[in-house]
Amino acid sequence: MKSKLSKIISKLVMAAVGIVLILKPGEALTGIIRFLGIALLLIGLFGIISFIASPVKGIVAGIFLILSILAVLLSLIPLLNPAFIVAIFPFVIGIALAINGGVDFVEALSLRRTNGVWFVPLVLSLLAVAGGCVIAFNPFGTADLLVRVVGIVLVYNAVVGLFLAVTYKPAVNANGVIDITDNN
Repeated sequence: MKSKLSKIISKLVMAAVGIVLILKPGEALTGIIRFLGIALLLIGLFGIISFIASPVKGIVAGIFLILSILAVLLSLIPLLNPAFIVAIFPFVIGIALAINGGVDFVEALSLRRTNGVWFVPLVLSLLAVAGGCVIAFNPFGTADLLVRVVGIVLVYNAVVGLFLAVTYKPAVNANGVIDITDNN
């Protein structure tokens, strides 16, 4: 029963997060960026404190200290100017998607020589390149859309999970063991 209640609560939280992402995508993305900045700041500060507290100070510890200081400095960007990260986020995602689509396009063309099924991967790779370009060169219109799509997926997953958590009753055999075989 505890597991079922835990699943229900986690799915309700997931649905709530999804609804926030759908209704307030800009604010949600800014919040996520700030949260990641705080996490990076804490990681950096922990590394600096660990270096100071550690009696061993070798080359590896020095490199660790430098990386920790860099983490603290880099954390200032999302903490002080999250709009900058929000602005470049879709551009970077779009470029990565377009490059990945281009690689897939080349692989689809090579399939043409060796395999009869090459047209579908070719079309899908071209769609990925086109989608990546739209995301990269219209970042302000697509950032909210990307966040909303994630929100829709979370709400959908939560609804399906809630349905399963409420309706699922495992088959238990005479020994008290859950039977996962299909006897139909």
